[in-house]
Amino acid sequence: MNELPQLLEQLQARDDPANEETAKFTILQPILQAIGWNTHDTTEVMYEHPVGRHRSDGRVDIALKGGTQRKNSSQKRIVALIEAKAPSEDLGKHVSQVLGYAFHEGCDICVLTNGIEWWLFLPRESGSPLDRRFTTLNLKTTPTEQLAEDFEAFLSKENLINGLAFQQAKRVLKAHQTKALLEAVVNVFAVGVVVVVL
Repeated sequence: MNELPQLLEQLQARDDPANEETAKFTILQPILQAIGWNTHDTTEVMYEHPVGRHRSDGRVDIALKGGTQRKNSSQKRIVALIEAKAPSEDLGKHVSQVLGYAFHEGCDICVLTNGIEWWLFLPRESGSPLDRRFTTLNLKTTPTEQLAEDFEAFLSKENLINGLAFQQAKRVLKAHQTKALLEAVVNVFAVGVVVVVL
């Protein structure tokens, strides 16, 4: 995947996309292509994929499909969903939407992005919606090497299909949860010490 860091550097140098459609086709699609997805194969990368039982349930911008449902089946399963928004959109307002889509599809990882910011979630984990976010990437501020490493680890075709992306994401989320718990304990202890000193 040597082309990915070079692609990311080119994308970082560009102006922000004007709208959601521009973000999908000038940022998301090239990144997916660079991490192993055939973005021209509609059985693998599905655009405007309907989710839920009813047509009115909604459509996710991109569904990534690979691997199989069961060992004896040739039917591919959805391994990740990507919901795109315009660069001007507040991603926080759309977390429930992407998690709902992921719930309906039963996939392990979902992404909410405006092309610049990328929020990656484990939708089937417990906790509040934002507690399920295991990493946040920013095309403009995250170092290129880190972006390339994380896109490869969590969204590459190979890692999503073989389950390594899900395993790594669970480890990252667990580490975040442990850190937050330790910080809360330290804060409580620090407040207790201040009260005793006073």
